[in-house]
Amino acid sequence: MENDDINPWEDLSIVDSLELNTRKFHKSFYWGVDKGTYLLIWKLSKEYDDINFKRIKGDFSSLLKIEHSIKDNKTHVFVKLTNVEQWSIFKTFCQDLIAAVDELKIEDQKIEFFINRLLDWKKFWKKSKRETLSAENIKGLLGELKFLKEFLLNRISGHDAIRAWVGPNPNPQDFSYNKNTYEIKTHDESVQQITISSKEQLTKNTTELYLVVYSLSASNEPLSLNLIDYIKEIKNTLNSSECDMLDQKLNNAGYSYDEEYRKYGYMISAPKFYKVADDFPKITTSNVHASIKDLSYKIPLNVIQKYRLEEDTIKL
Repeated sequence: MENDDINPWEDLSIVDSLELNTRKFHKSFYWGVDKGTYLLIWKLSKEYDDINFKRIKGDFSSLLKIEHSIKDNKTHVFVKLTNVEQWSIFKTFCQDLIAAVDELKIEDQKIEFFINRLLDWKKFWKKSKRETLSAENIKGLLGELKFLKEFLLNRISGHDAIRAWVGPNPNPQDFSYNKNTYEIKTHDESVQQITISSKEQLTKNTTELYLVVYSLSASNEPLSLNLIDYIKEIKNTLNSSECDMLDQKLNNAGYSYDEEYRKYGYMISAPKFYKVADDFPKITTSNVHASIKDLSYKIPLNVIQKYRLEEDTIKL
């Protein structure tokens, strides 16, 4: 078996081909990459009836699919991971499947043990399915990622930028760095107001508090952004440990990979920065009774124009 820290599919992904790329690694088991999915392939010695695989055929979850086919009078079993970001747990899963049959001599017994072990794991893969974020939460997350990539990552290291993203921790504001905090808001292009969702969001506990506002409009244009592609774009600028940090923050924010997110594309404006000064129109912990726990309110953008700042005046 291979080192647990190594992604065995990575070198296969480099091959520029629409064909299935495989590499044998243990007896009759192969790693494979096919059109953006990672595979464990088991090549059996003869052809088996569909009845043998009826219990496992199809989708185990949004992340995992089981298929089989006949080639040269031999059955091939394909275990497919659709979200390659989950490769580490998928590798552990594959190694466990192989260990379950490795010492058996009779292939029919191996198939039975293999199927039973797959079914043991089924509950885990079903639980790994999370509901996708709402459209409003998608827009909010895109705004935070836009600020992370285009403001912070252009000024400080990936490690420091991701650490500064404190909103998913959770925290009242979205970003905190060097005694300044930043609250990120998004709004539909046709609605010129923002929603503040708590009395803490615009409560200043640092040297400066800035409100950063992005305008979004739904779009399927090639230049529009969706969460899947934009997260990939950000990760291309990070090293592996920074990518792990980002994945943890995204998980805390309620995001896990799902092809459904490709349906939500947006054109996003340049940010508008506002200084939350003492006389900024706001509800805070100091001007509302402590017994009031949950509140939200809206601020029209036209009433806060005098607090607007140019981006290049913001000092980290």
